[in-house]
Amino acid sequence: MSDLKSTIVEAVIGVGGTAVAATIGMFGSAFLAEHYRRSRDARAIASGLAAELTVHLAAAPNVRRVLQSMETRLADGRPLRLDIERESDKFYEANVGKIGLLEPELAERVIKVYQHIASFRSNFAIVLTGRVDVALERDLIHAAMQSVKTAEDLAAPLVVALRSRAGRR
Repeated sequence: MSDLKSTIVEAVIGVGGTAVAATIGMFGSAFLAEHYRRSRDARAIASGLAAELTVHLAAAPNVRRVLQSMETRLADGRPLRLDIERESDKFYEANVGKIGLLEPELAERVIKVYQHIASFRSNFAIVLTGRVDVALERDLIHAAMQSVKTAEDLAAPLVVALRSRAGRR
């Protein structure tokens, strides 16, 4: 009888151990799958942001020339009125809720650059409305120039860091 009890106890322990191991394996597998998915998504976001910022960096010299031309026109008393459609950062805006997948320091740098870009766009749009006086237009043009310069200075090393995060050089 003692052998029967011993066998039953061993069987219960064996089944219990197997169940615990299976549960741990299942949760461990799910955790690893989720970790891999987040890592893959973070690499894709880093790559997309690097691409979008690279385009902004390439356009920055032209933007500065336009702002300098606007400043000259304003100084000459020529109006600066244009009706343009406001641009957006399509990749950034589509993925802004996923920026947190990046490391905190990298996410902070990304947000700073895009906020300087947004500041430039706001100042530029206000100038083009024609609803402010010349002195304020001049100040807004200078603020837009500063926003472009700051965004450019921050974006260049950020693109390198984003590419590194994406696993690219």
